[in-house]
Amino acid sequence: MRVAKISAALAAMFILSAVAGMAAEVDTRQIGQGDRLLVRVPTEPAMSGEYTIDETGRFFFPILEHGLDLGGFKVDGLTLEKAEELVISRMSKYYESPVVNMEFVAYGVRPGFAVSIFGAVTEQYAHRFFDGMKLMDALIKSRPLPDADLSKLALFRGTEPVRYIDIRLMMEGKDLSSNILMQAGDMIIVPYTQPAMKMRVIVLGKVTSPGTVFVPEGTQILDLLGRAGGTVGRAAIGNTYVIRVVDGEPVIINSDVKSLMKFGDLKENIVLKDGDVVFVPETSRVDIAKVIQNLSLLNLIKSTTD
Repeated sequence: MRVAKISAALAAMFILSAVAGMAAEVDTRQIGQGDRLLVRVPTEPAMSGEYTIDETGRFFFPILEHGLDLGGFKVDGLTLEKAEELVISRMSKYYESPVVNMEFVAYGVRPGFAVSIFGAVTEQYAHRFFDGMKLMDALIKSRPLPDADLSKLALFRGTEPVRYIDIRLMMEGKDLSSNILMQAGDMIIVPYTQPAMKMRVIVLGKVTSPGTVFVPEGTQILDLLGRAGGTVGRAAIGNTYVIRVVDGEPVIINSDVKSLMKFGDLKENIVLKDGDVVFVPETSRVDIAKVIQNLSLLNLIKSTTD
């Protein structure tokens, strides 16, 4: 069934205009999950618009009034040129000489391919990593707050020890040596200056400096791990536990810090409360009930059943 036809002259005009705009530089970047594309389809204007690539790497045109449904287009990993060819190939079954033009509107954050920034910034966010990305690129997007302590940013990178970076001179444009290259999966914590220490939290397990820590209200689990010097050895951070006494009984809250650091899953960055105990085990096969029992014996947590 031929739904519509476009004249060769109109197609030629559109192609020439598209080529003229792209002649200076062909975009060879690959499309990824979360990317937003502007798709122009003069053959069928109802298909033109902005589309976001979903978690399966696809986008979908709307079903047209006459019932045509082209289904999903899996474009994850393709260049814009290859994606255009894919769409044109399928449209050619229904349209004569279809024309499709795509361009990036925004870039999404791909799983495991992000640089995350938390703490005293305007936007706590996982930014999409790109080759040549530097620390300043992430800071410009997240914008440190006025009360941010720029003398001691904490950089978490893979299994390396926590690295502290003084960016004060960099932010003043006087010394760019601290504008280091980022790596996919990097996480940055920007601390606050002289916060009011209102909460007592205990951090235990595979961290550099376990013990009691006094932190400001609103402290999240990554802030706490940064204050504890980061994790050490074979820390099972994907199974980090927050033990909190609620109505006199210990409640276990799981935090997948690994997912938080790798994928920027912000829901795992739990906001801590006064009296919380954070435990980073060495293995995911830990007997957390026994841990709670031992903590109770040491009076580190208290419940009405003690």
